[in-house]
Amino acid sequence: MSGPTSESSRTLRVLRLATAARFARGLFAALCAIGTNHVLEYARLMNANLRKLPVNERIRLVEDLWDSIAADQSALTLTHDQRSELDRRLDAYEADGNSGRPAADVIADIRKKL
Repeated sequence: MSGPTSESSRTLRVLRLATAARFARGLFAALCAIGTNHVLEYARLMNANLRKLPVNERIRLVEDLWDSIAADQSALTLTHDQRSELDRRLDAYEADGNSGRPAADVIADIRKKL
C-alpha cells in the first residue's frame, strides 16, 4: 500500500504498539514495586470480581479503557530511537508475518518465574 491512508494506518499501528509497550512497562514496574504476593492477591481478587460481570459488560469495560488510552496518545510522545525501533519491528513483522508466540504460552512462562 502507499499514499496518505497507508501512512496514517502505519502511524496508528506504531502509536498503538508504543502505547501498549509503555502501559506494559508501567504496569510491570508498579507490580514489582508492591511485591509478588500482593500482586497475585490483587490479581486474584480483581479477576474474581471481573468474572462476576456479564461478558458484554467486561468487553465494554475493555473498550472504554482502550478508548481512554487512545484518546491520550498525544501525551505519549516517542523518541526518535523508539520510533525507529517500532518501525524496524513492524517492517520485520510485515516481511515474515510471524505473529510470535501465543499469549497463553507467554503467560505460562511468566507464571513459572514468579
